Amino acid sequence: MKPAYMLIALLVATAAPAVNAVSFNKEALKAMQQEGHKIVEQAESKRLYRAGAGLCLDSTGPRAVLKACNDKEAKQNWTSNEQQQLVASDGRCLGIANGAAVLQKCSAAKNQQWQHDDKKRLVNNLQQCLQFQGNLVAGANVIPAQCNDAPRQVWN
Repeated sequence: MKPAYMLIALLVATAAPAVNAVSFNKEALKAMQQEGHKIVEQAESKRLYRAGAGLCLDSTGPRAVLKACNDKEAKQNWTSNEQQQLVASDGRCLGIANGAAVLQKCSAAKNQQWQHDDKKRLVNNLQQCLQFQGNLVAGANVIPAQCNDAPRQVWN
């Protein structure tokens, strides 16, 4: 029995220093945790904006358009950041230029800051509402307009 006790004691003695062999940089660990939380929050905040008839806001090209909703389609998943910008999967922001909703490099511009109000409208800081143009069909352009209660300005 003595050799078994000696073997156990030897294993404990050699394993004990290994427990303290790794020293943690607490600041680095804290930064990693914060970054991890940010990634989780962004993943949880991704959402589709549905215009109706199974059509969603899509960021495929230079302009925002309506396309058949597909929650697995990255170009239809939008996140809202701390600057109240709607950010497409490729990192571009939804903005307004030349009377159209377009995808732009993110900036501090008011036309890129959006709120989803209690009427389910997307309203920018210039008090313009996002709406689809013409008929509710795939490929319809999305444009800014004076805010009203029209169904074309509702984004579920």
